[in-house]
Amino acid sequence: MTSDVAAARVDASWAAVGYLALNGAGVTGRELAAAAGLSERTFYRYFPSREDILRPAMRDSQDDIARAVDAQPHDSTLGEALVAGFAAAAEGAYTDRTRRLLPVVFGSAPFNAVWSQELHQHRPLLRAAVARRLDCAPDDVAAEVASTLFLSLMELALAAMIRTGDMPAPLLAERMGAVGSKLFEHSRASLRT
Repeated sequence: MTSDVAAARVDASWAAVGYLALNGAGVTGRELAAAAGLSERTFYRYFPSREDILRPAMRDSQDDIARAVDAQPHDSTLGEALVAGFAAAAEGAYTDRTRRLLPVVFGSAPFNAVWSQELHQHRPLLRAAVARRLDCAPDDVAAEVASTLFLSLMELALAAMIRTGDMPAPLLAERMGAVGSKLFEHSRASLRT
């Protein structure tokens, strides 16, 4: 797939996700195609099912999280870096979309299944970013555990956002604090001492 086609697919995904967020899980493929600026035929070539519109958008968000984690100051803790990465993908310009989309995703079994698949499929991307922060290999148990915990806590924070209306990053930080893991509080070097 060329980078132009991949970029078009991501753009179409975000447009369709935005429409889904505003109109709910009952939207048709025809409506999503129109919202994405695609013919139905192209829409279904890009997205074999309505739920597949989530996949490129989620990959894009997870790329944003990993880039934001990498961009955090070296003296920040892993927890601070992960919360900042999450905020970069879920807050700011994305707050309204996040607030509208997630009740649809969590309230629809087919959309929720795709959401869960994508989180699992792209865990290695996040694990690599965590490993860089911890100065260890991506297959190190610390990177594996920290990235898996982060994704679970992120999902809990997003569910809490739906219930409470609070911003998701502080909800994530609260849940990370509740775990009490030294992985989120220290660098890899401090874990060895």
